[in-house]
Amino acid sequence: MENIIKGDFKMTRGQEVFWEKIKRLQDEILCIYSLKLSRYDTKEDLLKDVTYDTIYSLMELLDGFRNENIRGNVIFLSSGKSINSEHDPLHNYCENYLSISKL
Repeated sequence: MENIIKGDFKMTRGQEVFWEKIKRLQDEILCIYSLKLSRYDTKEDLLKDVTYDTIYSLMELLDGFRNENIRGNVIFLSSGKSINSEHDPLHNYCENYLSISKL
């Protein structure tokens, strides 16, 4: 397995791909909301939308929708069963549980 040195950390190629994707997600969300900043009346509404989009994007990544080479298997430890699958992805539930602004 190929190891890569990043700063003080040694990581596998897979870990590097994962963290590079996370960094791109952060950059995308930062760019989007930098452009939308003036549309928000309250910091709370801005933060709701930023955190919603961040969490939604991370759930898409775990579900395998953001990168064909990355898919997470989230296990509920007390049952040992996966809580996400191709047919029941985590990102589908964001709207039911997370708040967004009315913009």
